[in-house]
Amino acid sequence: MGWNCQFSYHGFLTKVPTTRVMLKTIIFFLLITFQFYFSSYCSNKQKENREPAGKPVFHQIKHFRFLYIFKYKDHVLKQEWVMQFAAIVLWIIFVISYSLYRIFGLKIVFAMGVLTCIYLGVTVGYITVLVCRYQHHLYFTNNTNHEHDWICEMKEAFGMHPRRKGKVVAFHEKRQDKYGKQYRLGDVQCSRKLTIYHVRIYDDELLVGDITKVFRDDLEGNIQWVVF
Repeated sequence: MGWNCQFSYHGFLTKVPTTRVMLKTIIFFLLITFQFYFSSYCSNKQKENREPAGKPVFHQIKHFRFLYIFKYKDHVLKQEWVMQFAAIVLWIIFVISYSLYRIFGLKIVFAMGVLTCIYLGVTVGYITVLVCRYQHHLYFTNNTNHEHDWICEMKEAFGMHPRRKGKVVAFHEKRQDKYGKQYRLGDVQCSRKLTIYHVRIYDDELLVGDITKVFRDDLEGNIQWVVF
């Protein structure tokens, strides 16, 4: 009788921590799933990171389309698909691990945790590579007219004026905008490696060699650098 009580008590002690571990795992998986699905859905809905200059990589969903939540399922970025696919695979790992738990006990739960961390690390690393590739093409490789400037975009994100300080190095022809205002096309050197070409300079008093502030603005529907 005493042996049976001791055995039952030992089984109870083993079951409680296992239940806690499984519960924490489920909560963790739910948070990861929500984060991945929410982030990828918002990116797809707002059509982010899709400028041709960045050479975005798209993925065509051919199988199990009902498992993916996108507003534009025929226009999904590779990193958006990877996030939701990763969440699906995590739940597959969880179901298999829970099924094997009855055979191998608590050890399989810890093995599942290690496998999950490795898989998440690989997933995040792959997404980072895709994002960095897009940003490199957008801001460096295919940015000959300097339409994209990460410093100015950071300033815009923090509510600051998107502008740079530089020196006028050349003037070109005079032109007229749709409002009838005259401006000169010029080049402004902001650093040793950065020169912004075809800047609209509305200040008639500026000369070559003068220091000025060049603003990044959306004129007539296009990104344009301007000196007022």
